[in-house]
Amino acid sequence: MIKCENINDKLSGYLDNELTQADQQMVEIHVRSCPTCNKILDETRQVRNAISKSQVAPELEDQEWDKIMQDLPAKTTAGIGWLFFIAGAISLSGLGLWEYFGDDSIPIWFRLSAAALGFGLLLLFSSVLRQRLIALPHDKYKDVKY
Repeated sequence: MIKCENINDKLSGYLDNELTQADQQMVEIHVRSCPTCNKILDETRQVRNAISKSQVAPELEDQEWDKIMQDLPAKTTAGIGWLFFIAGAISLSGLGLWEYFGDDSIPIWFRLSAAALGFGLLLLFSSVLRQRLIALPHDKYKDVKY
């Protein structure tokens, strides 16, 4: 006789039709003769059906998504937000650089090394950005929505 533990490990695969024919037949035969495993199979099936029927949020149509994404107030506030963010980042970076390179207590070799590191990162970033901009017209995922 097959142990119930062996069958319980295969119930999920049985419901998903992922078992070999031999394993599938073994599960079917055992479930017919074992009321405990039959009950577990039925409960698992009910839970899966309940999950598949439930929806967390209703699906939106493409037109509704477009309306949400193209909303003028949202786009305007996002644009203004990005402007303030970029202006603040540039201001703080400039102030930090001014203070850093104006501080005579930091050795010149350390300041030059930090400048070389920053310049190298800037070059790497611009290289990647350039490659992405060149590849953008040929991006196969550019038309994928949300």
